[in-house]
Amino acid sequence: MGPFNSLITLDAGRHFRKYLTFSTHIDNPEQRLTEDINSFTSRSIYFLLIFIETALQIVAFSGVLWLISHTLVWFLLLYAIAGTILTTILFCRPLVGLNFFQLRNEADFRYSLIRVRENAESVAFYRGEERELRYSLGRFDDVIANSRRLINWQFFLNIFQFAYTSSTLINPGIILVPRVMSGELEIGVVVQATGAFAKVFGALNVVVSKFDQLSYFTAGVGRLDRFARSLKLSDQETEEQLPDKSPQILTTPSALIAFEEVTVQTPDGKRVLVKDLSCELVRATGC
Repeated sequence: MGPFNSLITLDAGRHFRKYLTFSTHIDNPEQRLTEDINSFTSRSIYFLLIFIETALQIVAFSGVLWLISHTLVWFLLLYAIAGTILTTILFCRPLVGLNFFQLRNEADFRYSLIRVRENAESVAFYRGEERELRYSLGRFDDVIANSRRLINWQFFLNIFQFAYTSSTLINPGIILVPRVMSGELEIGVVVQATGAFAKVFGALNVVVSKFDQLSYFTAGVGRLDRFARSLKLSDQETEEQLPDKSPQILTTPSALIAFEEVTVQTPDGKRVLVKDLSCELVRATGC
């Protein structure tokens, strides 16, 4: 597990200081530790199987296509490379970014609902229903707004994918028409070439056909990478903020409780809550 083990270390308030660091660097560490890791592992296996299937299809059908037409093979390679590059340029950055924010917004919305459930008594006592409702609706509006932008980009991606893959039905015929007209090839060979072309084309263009899923997977990997970096950063900041020679509280047995020049700071040491407090509490005798 590596750095993830240090998240659940509970010695000397270490877990609390980590969450203080998380609040300034990343959002929803619980969601990244559970859902993002689960998505990463399951989708890694899924894409591994996809790429194995792709390799088998290339090996099985590229030889048949090469025997029929060298020109068709070179055209297929150039067409696949151009399509992959164009798809990456047009859709990679917006889709990965939108998927990243979608994961964050959904986690924020779930956290707002959990917070209301866990603090229902306090919300009712302080009459904070309206404020909590506005906060939760604000998180929900963020989810809906980002979902609309994500749907629009996926719609354009689907149109591009449809137009790009539809050419597989006509390109082999166009390239092989001169050889058919000259009697060099039979119609059956053209049909065979079209089928092999479609299989190899689908294998080479797995990035284009699975681009929406790859963008979601990339966004999840990015969140996990930032999470792992924040774990290391929190360890470094903890060592810097809380050195081994930190002030200690000395206690002695007595009939009274006394504080002398006590200063209280927040765990990160950035705010002073009480400064130079001195007082005595004497144990009462009798009623």
